Amino acid sequence: MATSIDEICGFLREEGLRFERIGDERIQLGITTENYVNIMGRKGLFIVISLSENGEYFSMFAPQAFQATGPHVDAFLRACMLFQWQTKLIQFEYDESDGEIRPVIEFPLEDSRLTRLQLKRCLHGIVTLVDEVYPVLKKALETGEIEFPAKGGGTPRAVIEALEKQIQTLLDQGAPETQIAPLRALLALFTNGQRTGPTTRSGPTSL
Repeated sequence: MATSIDEICGFLREEGLRFERIGDERIQLGITTENYVNIMGRKGLFIVISLSENGEYFSMFAPQAFQATGPHVDAFLRACMLFQWQTKLIQFEYDESDGEIRPVIEFPLEDSRLTRLQLKRCLHGIVTLVDEVYPVLKKALETGEIEFPAKGGGTPRAVIEALEKQIQTLLDQGAPETQIAPLRALLALFTNGQRTGPTTRSGPTSL
């Protein structure tokens, strides 16, 4: 078996964290946040750590981290997608039946063992990133406006260029519009709808 709940419990004890073990496949714990407010109105993120496939697949997620309901759900989901594009590690899962949004970190371990540093990075990452994006997601859900704080004068040019390059590659390969459309939508959000890169199949654009 790649890793075990016993090993993860040991890592958490070494970090001085309080947790609850649920059988041999799951651990749950709560970590205090600075910005993020949960659905109970408290500053704290509830986290579940799970192993599956005989300890060969690791998952960490925050169930019910967000509840996306109301007229601006689409804006909220677009903001999640934009943030996911800009960052490493974290992804978002959406349950359309009840509006649950949960941040997730997961990866296969196969025949490797999870290390203490890996677990520490995942815990730090999920809490820090949710804390960072919370004001943006809250505003998107309440107003429909997506506004990320400027970093170094605005959206990193490298991100825009990466999107433009990916779109151009798909155009050159003759990819269907259904495959390119999501990337166009991301690019439009980053650039406020201004044309900054390839939009047609008339030929390659210099980047």
